[in-house]
Amino acid sequence: MLRAQNLRRSAAGRLESGSDLPNRRADLREVAREIRWTPAYSVFESMLTLLRVARLLTPGTYRNDIEFAPAWFASIRLADSFPRWRVDKIAFQPDATEIGPFGRRREADSLTALLEDAFDLCRYPEILEKAPHGEACDYFDMGRCPAPCDGSIPMTQYRASLDASIQFASGVFTPAIERIQTRMNTAAAAREFALAARLRDTLDRATKTMAKLKKSCRILNNYRYLIIQRGPRRSQVKPFFLRNGHLDDSQAVPLAKIEKNVPQWLTQLQQTPNDTIDARHGSEHIWLVAHFVAKVDRGTGLFLHADEIGTPDKLVESVRLRFVREKKTRPDNAPNETSTVDAKN
Repeated sequence: MLRAQNLRRSAAGRLESGSDLPNRRADLREVAREIRWTPAYSVFESMLTLLRVARLLTPGTYRNDIEFAPAWFASIRLADSFPRWRVDKIAFQPDATEIGPFGRRREADSLTALLEDAFDLCRYPEILEKAPHGEACDYFDMGRCPAPCDGSIPMTQYRASLDASIQFASGVFTPAIERIQTRMNTAAAAREFALAARLRDTLDRATKTMAKLKKSCRILNNYRYLIIQRGPRRSQVKPFFLRNGHLDDSQAVPLAKIEKNVPQWLTQLQQTPNDTIDARHGSEHIWLVAHFVAKVDRGTGLFLHADEIGTPDKLVESVRLRFVREKKTRPDNAPNETSTVDAKN
């Protein structure tokens, strides 16, 4: 399985007789019976097609064939007996609040560490699970945990702190920022300078985290993207819709007539698919979109979060500006990407 911009040339290079193949490359001349192919008209569409084909043909190993790295998610299940923040590559767990995607695990770990510091959350869940008969750890002695584990505060009060951390991670920043500032000012007035300095550091980290969350990470049930790519012809565009892990496409339309289609696109973007998606597949769709969203130059097309689209007229203008400019700069003979499959005996 491979992606190729020129299928005929790529196939000839792998199958023609008399050519020496580099080490570690299979000699397909002896085993290939046929080539099955499907066209794709952008890098994004070809990577999505390859992902779908690989899932079908090599379900046990297809993760080795995809060309984008996993993303990471921070999640918590408040309904658990002893909730705590976790970090994982797979999202869409039942009853969980999930924040992401993060391009690197350390970014998700940094968020959970901030939440523990800013909201005085437990760092040792194995001790918390013994509440109210646990033994308070050193963080209690340092004034950085209220010790629900030994019953110093009831679990109902601790859950309120967990809920406040969820609100912050979900984008409601002001209450937490004001709380940290108040504590910092109180500590400084009481000449507790070490505590004030620690709170100042927490406030600085919280401010940087806010910028990261606003830019590219969101609560997953609001992670909706309208993706516009070029279509089969240079005068056409093709929309894709990422909603709750589902990644669907729609018919390509002429660039000159997108005004008629934009209202339908926006309606479809806001609709929630009825069927439940496999957690791994839904996570992989978010990995793929996040791979392009994180790029400084996102290449061909537009990747627009639902909150960034604005009015239908603004969307029409954005699409036209992007693709009319692309038509002028793209060579007439530029090949389309193609997802191909080498079928073997």
